[in-house]
Amino acid sequence: MNLSDGLERYKKTPFYPEACKLERDARGMTATVRDAASARSQSTMAQARDFLIAVEHWKAGCLEERTGNAAKNEDSKIWDALVAAVTAESDRDKLCSIMKLRGFGSSIDPETHQRRAKAATAVLRFLFPERWGVVDWRVAAMWGILENNGWDVDRAMKEAKTNDRNLLRESYNYINEDAAIFYENRYRAKSVGQPELPRAADVDMALFGLSLEAWPMG
Repeated sequence: MNLSDGLERYKKTPFYPEACKLERDARGMTATVRDAASARSQSTMAQARDFLIAVEHWKAGCLEERTGNAAKNEDSKIWDALVAAVTAESDRDKLCSIMKLRGFGSSIDPETHQRRAKAATAVLRFLFPERWGVVDWRVAAMWGILENNGWDVDRAMKEAKTNDRNLLRESYNYINEDAAIFYENRYRAKSVGQPELPRAADVDMALFGLSLEAWPMG
């Protein structure tokens, strides 16, 4: 096996066709933001709201109990967050723009005093798939195991299957903005020279696909 086999595995999941649709929607959303950044309207704000809710639904794996926060944000705040993300120059500014929104990193955990960036990376993954992928416990854990095995995928998969998924989920539960950017930079570096995985989002999907082989859902 190689890393690109993970992408082929991912393409067989229900997540993939929805991801393709969201990428198309995101291209329209980005164009709308760039054209009307300083002149928002009810229709453009509604488009932004629908996009955010759709990303939340996709990231939750269509589990209704994990959705609902996106819709609690004011339309104007969603619009402003997307404008800031599209126009910001630095990765941190892009990420923190989305993390201001409820359900995407606005809450600070009382124990760790950290904010979760996982859902925010999902928004940026669709706005900028060449440069961004989703960072969550599955891809972070799989990255670490692959790296520890010198990127020998067959050997890494054998090790991964011996790990307890619940312990891994707990270990990577708090992925803050610093950790998210750490992985984004590695997605980008890994995509260089790989025609099968030319974008950061492709690397992310490949890692996720391998994780499904190691730790099936359900």
